[in-house]
Formats: sequence, C-alpha cells, structure tokens
Amino acid sequence: MPALFDHSDIAHWTPIVSPFNEAAARARLDRDRRLRAEGTVILLAITVDGGALLGEVMLRRAPRARSSATWSARRTAARGWPRGRCG
Repeated sequence: MPALFDHSDIAHWTPIVSPFNEAAARARLDRDRRLRAEGTVILLAITVDGGALLGEVMLRRAPRARSSATWSARRTAARGWPRGRCG
C-alpha cells in the first residue's frame, strides 16, 4: 500500500496522509473498518482480475447527501483510467 498511496497526487487530491507509512496504513485500515461497520462507507478495490491493487472507489452515505471518490495508481494512466477525485 505505501508504494501506491505515498504519492504527491494522492496527497493533493485525497485525504490520505503523506508520507504513507506502516502506521498510516494501520490507521487507515482501522478507520475503514469502523466506517464500514457504521454503514456510512462502501470501499471497492480497483484491480485487474483480482490481482494487485490499482486504485479505490469510495461511496459515502450521509443523512442528506451522497458522494463518491476514486483514485488510481499513476501506472494506470497509460491504460486511460481516470485519476484524481470526483463527486
């Protein structure tokens, strides 16, 4: 995960901390599990055939709003995949 998340584009467009090290990865995993248990977020991995992680889609549910965000690894740009944030 640090190899994907620790990038200036990810730091700029997402709330993911930088530098993204093992402590940051553990904190993110704990937060993601908590949000999933609360039912406020659905996180989906972007992979090719279930292999290496290439990105993520986050769907948020709030009482009065819905939002989504996505990011993908720099190496996916050559595939024509979107990068950055939406929603």
